[in-house]
Amino acid sequence: MGRANWLIAKRDRELAKHLAKELNIHPVAADVLIQRGFRDEAAARLFLNPDLSQLHEPYLLKGMRTAVQRIKQAVAVGEQILIYGDYDVDGLTSTALLVRYFRDLGLQVCHYIPKRLEEGYGLHEEAIMDFARQGIDLIITVDCGITAAGPVDAANRLGIDVIVTDHHTPDPMRMPDALAVINPKLPDQSYPFQELCGVGVALKLVQALSGVGVAARYLDLVALGTIADIVPLVDENRVFVKFGLTAMQDSRIPGLGALLAEANINYAAGGLKPGQVSFMIAPRLNAAGRLNAAEIGMELLLTEDLGRAQELAALLSQQNAERQAIEQQILLEAEELLAESSEANQWFIILAKEGWHHGVIGIVASRLMERHHRPVIMLGIDGDNAKGSGRSISGYSLIQVLQEHAELLITYGGHDAAAGLTLHVEQVEQLRQKLNQHVRVSLAPEQLIPKIRLDGELDPSELTLELVRSLESLGPYGPGHPEPTFCSSSLL
Repeated sequence: MGRANWLIAKRDRELAKHLAKELNIHPVAADVLIQRGFRDEAAARLFLNPDLSQLHEPYLLKGMRTAVQRIKQAVAVGEQILIYGDYDVDGLTSTALLVRYFRDLGLQVCHYIPKRLEEGYGLHEEAIMDFARQGIDLIITVDCGITAAGPVDAANRLGIDVIVTDHHTPDPMRMPDALAVINPKLPDQSYPFQELCGVGVALKLVQALSGVGVAARYLDLVALGTIADIVPLVDENRVFVKFGLTAMQDSRIPGLGALLAEANINYAAGGLKPGQVSFMIAPRLNAAGRLNAAEIGMELLLTEDLGRAQELAALLSQQNAERQAIEQQILLEAEELLAESSEANQWFIILAKEGWHHGVIGIVASRLMERHHRPVIMLGIDGDNAKGSGRSISGYSLIQVLQEHAELLITYGGHDAAAGLTLHVEQVEQLRQKLNQHVRVSLAPEQLIPKIRLDGELDPSELTLELVRSLESLGPYGPGHPEPTFCSSSLL
């Protein structure tokens, strides 16, 4: 990664001392809360004590009331409902949550997960036509659909109602004409938290339909999807993960227990941690979708047979090992291509090659972004098209820059930090030139230098068991609320 800028937070010792006394925690832990924006006792106390009562009113989300009315109507008259998901962990957990919710109501609903390599992300008109032939009356999307204007129009023509639940950034030019669109990022709504992932939005739908008590039954799935999707663990996401991790340890879903056992995770000492989920559980579940077999992960989350769940968990481990081998080979080839490229093309790293596995290049893009601290797009060339994934650094919106250059793209979608795209091969070089120039003129040089943020400088006398316990009480940690990091010049 090369050099980095160290940013050491200045400690407010007087305020920390006061807050520590009020909250009965170590002053250093109180100072961490201050650095994270919790400067008064009431806000800090709420943060330290997540509770289901802190979940927001779901009807503040645009479209929620219409969606609830339509779903209740479908349930009352026995219409055919289909849950349309996605092949990553967020999409799988979202789909499993709604399927299990309707199953718990005594209803049998259908579900559909597109194949990554043949269909790609999101709603597709061919699938919509199949659903019409099957007699589907209502489609509920999860973790997708916000830019699916064409497929939703097709569903409307075929007499199928569509409710879109998604969390990806809307594009005003491609908004679907669905019966209801539920997305915390929609403009002109009073919902107070925009950073839900797909499974979080699905839970808000269940909360609106049946209340917090019923919604809480599915927090194990919500925690898994929320951690895997790398959304900030603050506000509602913190509540989801705090209670969901506990629920995962004793989940009623056989597949989750089988995954924990397969990964050989020991959580007896201090409870299950977000890091164990993100590095040991989520990659196994993600591997199926990346290798075009997402239904294995879907079956794992839906089966009630423990023996079958154990078989599927073992299979996912094998696929994850295969994914890791493919990833390492592509990473090696990508670094070789980058070394050969001109300096002018290293502001925004865009690499393309035939044979790169479409399901894995997104992970490689993340690795390159972390190593070189540049926005990255990795493209696998297949015939006349190049299809791939991008990852971006903090402060540079990937979805916004793709929207600005949409004329070069066939399809695209995502959010600030990650996106997927497809374009004609002959447009790759032009995209590379335009995006490299965009970074050069829009980012200051210091923004291209990684930052190591420290929560303050400690005196060795402050390193006590009381501090360790207090810092543990600030968890769960994750994006938006990272584990505290300190330095000490006294130890040099």
